[in-house]
Amino acid sequence: MAHEIAATEYTTLLAKGQRNVCDPRRPTNSSSHRSSSSVASASSNNGSGHERNHDGTGERKPLTAWQLLCMTVLLAGIQFVWTVEMGYGTPYLLSLGLSKPLMTLVWMAGPLSGLLIQPIVGRLSDRCLSKLGRRRPYIIGGAAFVITSVITIAYATELASCLARILRLSGNNGASGGIPGSDFQIFVTRTSIALAVIGFYVLDFSINTSQACARALALDIPPLYQQDLANAYAGRMLNLGSVTGYMVGFMDLRALLPWKTDSQMQALCLIATATFTVTIVWTCISVRE
Repeated sequence: MAHEIAATEYTTLLAKGQRNVCDPRRPTNSSSHRSSSSVASASSNNGSGHERNHDGTGERKPLTAWQLLCMTVLLAGIQFVWTVEMGYGTPYLLSLGLSKPLMTLVWMAGPLSGLLIQPIVGRLSDRCLSKLGRRRPYIIGGAAFVITSVITIAYATELASCLARILRLSGNNGASGGIPGSDFQIFVTRTSIALAVIGFYVLDFSINTSQACARALALDIPPLYQQDLANAYAGRMLNLGSVTGYMVGFMDLRALLPWKTDSQMQALCLIATATFTVTIVWTCISVRE
């Protein structure tokens, strides 16, 4: 009889449009309800800012054209750096004295880094709980190594010369740096090649770190029906970076730049660093994960 009365009362409450009424026929666990509510609250306020891209119903907000541009513009900077490396890296390494058979080992860094880094970074960033967001810490970390490696590549000979002077290496006549074939010259040549090769490897691995998270933003932020549009914007930015990189490399940058550079590669690396930095800062500031 008690069960029939409880069932009747429950049906009456539902008929009146009451919500969130627990069925008296089923035992309730208040602690589990509190626990689930706490987990939901913590997940929505974990400090990463994910809730800002959702409306009141929990759906992702549609992005405007400007927001899509801000989200994908960093891919243009990334591709600009790729273009400098792939288009002008080979003649630069040959000018340093690297042999042609060893060149293939240098360019193996690109596919190798993509094979290893992108899935690892993708998995780690998926689980990242940083206040900066899931992707932004890896984008910024990769960008720091990209900038460092590009500067190392551009000034490999100068860095090797400074290191030789610090070690007080000298030529056969006792004067440092004068005679080809001297200890100083041999050390500078070999060290500059080593620095450049290491720089290219660090560049490939670090730029894949930033690129993997930059591509993930196109899936994280826009709603499902806008993801194809976000990927289209990403493709436009990649092509824009490639075209701009090759066009800039065609110019005589040593004559155009207001500051003095010793080679075209140095000028390209400085422009690539500036472009990359601007696009990374642009996206990191304007996009909320």
